[in-house]
Amino acid sequence: MANEEDVVIEDDPEIVLDRRKLSAGAASIRDKFTADDLKKINCAPRLDQSKAMERMSQMPREYAPQDLELAVIISGMERKGESEVSITNILNVMRLSWPQLEKIWLKNLRKAVQYIRGSDERAAAKGKDKNVINEDDFLHQCGYGQEKIEKANKNNPTTFKRGNTKAAIVSDPNTGSVSIETLTYSKFKAAVNLVAEYRKSFAAGESIGYQGVSVPDDVASQLFHFDLDLPQLNGIVTTPTFTAEGNLINSPGYNTKTGLYFAKPEGLILRKVPRVAKQEHVDEAKHLFIEELLGDFELDGVSRTDLVKAALGGDVENPPPASVLNVIGMVIEQFVRPMIDGPLMPHLITKTVAGAGGGLISNCVQYIVEGKPSSRPMPKNEEERRKGLTTAFKSGAVIIAYDNVAGELTSPSIASATTEDVWTDRVLNQTAEISIPIRASFMFVGIRPLLSDELRRRMSLIEMKPQTAKPELRSDFRHEDLAHYVKTHRGDFIWAVLVLVRNWIQKGCPRPVHAPIIGSYQSYRYVIGGIIEAAAPNWTTWQSNRHILDEIASDGEDEEIETLLSAWWQQGADPFEASELCDIADTFKVPLPIKRVPQGDEFEYAARSMGRYLKGFAGRHFEMDDGTEVELCQSDKRSKGGFLWQLRKVPPKVHHANGTQSEIKFEPTLPKASPLLKKISKLAAGVDPFG
Repeated sequence: MANEEDVVIEDDPEIVLDRRKLSAGAASIRDKFTADDLKKINCAPRLDQSKAMERMSQMPREYAPQDLELAVIISGMERKGESEVSITNILNVMRLSWPQLEKIWLKNLRKAVQYIRGSDERAAAKGKDKNVINEDDFLHQCGYGQEKIEKANKNNPTTFKRGNTKAAIVSDPNTGSVSIETLTYSKFKAAVNLVAEYRKSFAAGESIGYQGVSVPDDVASQLFHFDLDLPQLNGIVTTPTFTAEGNLINSPGYNTKTGLYFAKPEGLILRKVPRVAKQEHVDEAKHLFIEELLGDFELDGVSRTDLVKAALGGDVENPPPASVLNVIGMVIEQFVRPMIDGPLMPHLITKTVAGAGGGLISNCVQYIVEGKPSSRPMPKNEEERRKGLTTAFKSGAVIIAYDNVAGELTSPSIASATTEDVWTDRVLNQTAEISIPIRASFMFVGIRPLLSDELRRRMSLIEMKPQTAKPELRSDFRHEDLAHYVKTHRGDFIWAVLVLVRNWIQKGCPRPVHAPIIGSYQSYRYVIGGIIEAAAPNWTTWQSNRHILDEIASDGEDEEIETLLSAWWQQGADPFEASELCDIADTFKVPLPIKRVPQGDEFEYAARSMGRYLKGFAGRHFEMDDGTEVELCQSDKRSKGGFLWQLRKVPPKVHHANGTQSEIKFEPTLPKASPLLKKISKLAAGVDPFG
């Protein structure tokens, strides 16, 4: 070993420590030390330069000392408070004594020792939080961020879960309207920065300092995709709303039981809702709906005089028009949305002529429910409809109103949105999907639009039939500007809704007796139908006009098969082969969308095409002209011409007041084939029917 006087003292600036960041080499040395090693380094005996030299002289020359032995010497000099020159001198002696020790390694060893010795100082400076990005490990930083963002949103939350997305409530400074914003990664990261203070350590003289920094990207990404314990946001309401238990939400802010955020508009004056809805309260509520809101619309062609007499007279022999009660139900549904465990019925506001007021009635309902009207045109293609629905659901739209719906409408997206509880769609330009709860109401306004069967059978019908050729020229209105009246008296109409709901609740939430069974909307029927029927003894016609939908809104997609089966049923319902049903279609000139083949000078329906066509309706029930319900079935028995087809008579069902059904048992019998049909069959078989 070199003597102390032979050691060359180098002024090596590379040896000066940078405490702001521990290099990879220094971190590698640090990580090799055990817990006991760390204690020995922190408790190393104090050494001056001479004692450090003496200690090294006792070490063997043929191999380098252990990392711990050298670290203890350096730590002892640090504890003694030796100068930078003395410590640098010892590092150079180590390099000369053991040439296999590289200069960069010795530099990293000292960094590791100083980092270990500064752990207590750093812990005291930064406290218990694991939020120092260049000291704490990744999982600790994630845990810190998770704790902070979850704690910040326990009370008065600003960041929410919405389906499988994260969302926030935002307001428009110009209009004051409030909506839901689905958070992108960058906006979520900004939300984390508002509640979680991440820091970075740096050298501050002889001590350690800290400065605030943004949450690291890898930590923010982990939190963004992690299922944080955030409150679930189901929607925004701008009016008091009843919970599923029948309690009224009337305090602005987030309601944990319903997941609804009550954003009370500025300037909205709400009348106090009575704890007990007395008869005079119910009568006033009905008056507001009938005389002030709906009297001039000639719903179902009924005049104001006749409507007031029927709706407010209480005569069970003179109930109000169905469309009137359907409108009232449409107004009520969002106020009791948490009570309805399932989808809401969409509403078709159909009119016979322009100027009947379809758009006006839609706007008035939206003024009451949302405080503002917002209608949209029906997109021309299905892709745009799907995208539009996704955007509307993401923003928390309360009512989705399509105006000027015309022609024939078929839309699997809208059909799904009006029967499902959750909307799932692919994120634009990504492979990920979003899932959002569906809470919105739907309106379709137009002059006799034709709807596909899957849409039509879902609709609540509101029919406007003005009793004049030019309804836009009428001037005998109760309110010259009805939309303005409703807007300025919104608080009164909200009060009327809440009174009708409370009236139903205090009566024990009775089931509706007169409301028809409506598939997929059992909960909706129970709640809305119950509220309507509880309001008056003669309010018994809610949804009683559904049968008219087939007459005024059918796009005719089933007309061909229904005509064929009707002809078959009227002439007898014996089982037939597909070829025999082709003869019936040709005889009765039933137009069918199937292939024809040449037969002499004419073209006849192809039996094979007929069989494929019928398979598309196999198992489906149809109602015949005489009211009999039948099922189209393919027999498992095969004849020479193929499998037989038959119309199986379906036992009629009894609908009970509790919403259940039961079949009336009977022995199935089929009508015998008529002489005409027998002649047709013989002709098809090439037999002379008169022979």
